[in-house]
Amino acid sequence: MRRGRRVRLLACLGVTIMFMSHTLWHMFNDVRPFDWVMLIVEVAVLLLILYEVIVGAVRSRQEKQRQAKLDAIVASLAKQMDEGHSLQVTTPSPQLELAKIREWIQSVRAWSHATEIILKHYSLRAVRAFTLVVNANTADTVVHPSEGVSFYVAGEFREAYQRLLAQLDNLRRIIEKPEVYFDL
Repeated sequence: MRRGRRVRLLACLGVTIMFMSHTLWHMFNDVRPFDWVMLIVEVAVLLLILYEVIVGAVRSRQEKQRQAKLDAIVASLAKQMDEGHSLQVTTPSPQLELAKIREWIQSVRAWSHATEIILKHYSLRAVRAFTLVVNANTADTVVHPSEGVSFYVAGEFREAYQRLLAQLDNLRRIIEKPEVYFDL
């Protein structure tokens, strides 16, 4: 707990104890029936204030712990996102040897599998969202490398490239709204 929060909590507790002791002092000094009603109301209000302070502190702590866990998950997914982007950037030209293209396809499959394993560790909902590839056909079949000439991809190569693009998009959505996919 931070020092400022601790000071505020101690101040609230101190004020509450002061009011409670003042109220208890009044209880035992020449109390009339109307004073008993006021005394009960004061005690109830003080207990409600104390309850709200404690509940607020507990909820704040829980939310900070939850956010820290989400941040750790997002950091590990961001690493996977970077690896996926590097695969996208290093998409080989179909004019290269078939062995290099197959190696790249295997790298994409390995990346997809590794990402699934990481997501499965945290949430099946996130795994389903990542593996759901419904928009692969809308992905461009033209690769625009940062250097060189654009080229078309076809066949198994196209499927791997489009799946990579769709899964990168799914992973981006998961990273942008982790609270939707991870119940912590």
